[in-house]
Formats: sequence, C-alpha cells, structure tokens
Amino acid sequence: MKMKQIIYFAMIFMVYTACRQEFGKVILPDNYPAGIEQYMDQQKYMIMIYVDSSDCTPCSLKHLFSWDSYRDKFEKNGVGILLIFRNTDERVVSRAVKLIGTFHYVFDSGGKFKADNKFYKYVKNNIFVMDRDNNVIMTESPLANEKAWKSFIKIIVNRNK
Repeated sequence: MKMKQIIYFAMIFMVYTACRQEFGKVILPDNYPAGIEQYMDQQKYMIMIYVDSSDCTPCSLKHLFSWDSYRDKFEKNGVGILLIFRNTDERVVSRAVKLIGTFHYVFDSGGKFKADNKFYKYVKNNIFVMDRDNNVIMTESPLANEKAWKSFIKIIVNRNK
C-alpha cells in the first residue's frame, strides 16, 4: 500500500512540474524594422502571433480581425501585439494588416524564428505571451476561451505584484 502511495505522489509531482515548465527566452529575428524594438520596450508583455501562410495568405490572416477588437484593451494594460509572418507575399500582408488594423509585424525569413525558438513545439495555435525580458510565460491565446482569458489575467496580475 505504501509503495502505491509513493508512486501516486511521484506521478502527481511529475505532472505538476511538467505543467509549470519554463519555456525560456524568445530569440527575436535580426531583421525587424525600426520602431518595433521601441514598441516592444514600451510594453510590459507581448503577445506574439506567428502566421505561417504557406498554403493561403488571406486564409491565414482571417483570425486577426478578432485581435483588432482587443488591441486597445491590451495596450491600455501594457500588453502589445506583434505579428510574425512566414511564407507570405509581403505586399498582400501589408495591405491586409492595414485593412485589419495597424499591427506591428515582422517577416520570418526562411523560418529562422521558428527554428531558433525551441519552445515553439509547445505553442498552441501559433500564439504565445512573453514578458519584457522575452521570457515565454504562456503558450496559448488569451482569446481561445474563458479559461485561457482568466489564466492570462491571473498571470499578468501576479507578475505585476
């Protein structure tokens, strides 16, 4: 009986530590335009959305409309939004971003961002949140569902104490 309890607690501990995994720092692309660094420095947190439009650039941009409606709310609380585009027609992206809203964005030439950031395999929906020091603190979209939103708010509040 005692051995079963030890194994049970060991399994709970392993699950707990796996859930609290630190993802590390984000390695940013070298080629981001002037103004992006300044924008990022002004934010307490950054939501990065990785858009890989290998199949269809307009199709991969559709979900950005929902982010535009939250952008002001995020930015009032020191949370910026940065888009990283891969395999895209730069003209199409520029036009689409202007249509959707004024987002800050960078192009990931040759998939270097994804290759440099080993944590990326844990990211859900190509969206993650990082703090001012580029540490990944959440690997899910705060807009995914109510639970994700509450988790995001809790993380932000706890880190601001």
